[in-house]
Formats: sequence, C-alpha cells, structure tokens
Amino acid sequence: MGYLIAAIVFGGLGLCFAFEGKIENISLDKDKNRLAIKRSWLVPCYLSKLTTLPLSNIIRVHAARRGMYRDGIDNTVYVLVVSMIKGAEIKILETRNASKIRKEVSWG
Repeated sequence: MGYLIAAIVFGGLGLCFAFEGKIENISLDKDKNRLAIKRSWLVPCYLSKLTTLPLSNIIRVHAARRGMYRDGIDNTVYVLVVSMIKGAEIKILETRNASKIRKEVSWG
C-alpha cells in the first residue's frame, strides 16, 4: 500500500515538472536582420510564443549575476540579457554555469 501511495505522489510530481518545463530556441539571422525567440512548453507543445526583434534595436548584450551565496547555500544564476532601444530587457539564457555564460557573451 505504501508503494502505491509513493508511486502516485512521485508520478504527480513528475507530471507537474513536465507541464512546467519550457524549451527556448533562439536564432540570429543577420541576412533578415532579426532575432527570433521561440518559447514553448514540453507537454502542450502547441502553446508557443514567438518573438521577433530587429537586430538594429539591440543596443547591448550583457551577462548579469542573480541570486546570492550565503550561509553555504548557493542560489546564484547567470542570465544573458539583451537590452533594446526603448528600455526593454529580454532574458534569453539562464544558467548556473559561469563559463557557459562567458562563452555566450563573447560570441561577437
């Protein structure tokens, strides 16, 4: 009986994580002068959001460190931020790996 309850609980948690999981595809097309960001969920794949922006509106691409390290608990993440002309900022990459974010910032 205990195994059945554990299976139901862990199965329910697995479904919650599957429904909350997201995929993000980023493409830079210099010929068409655009940055395309497509965000979709793992399970309901038909629900996706496509954002296209002209490359000429990008004024800065930088990395930012979010979170903190305190009392032995590290919740630091690194975010790649694209700043636009009108003040909007788009986060296109979030990782805990500092070397990965450095590699992405130095692509130009």
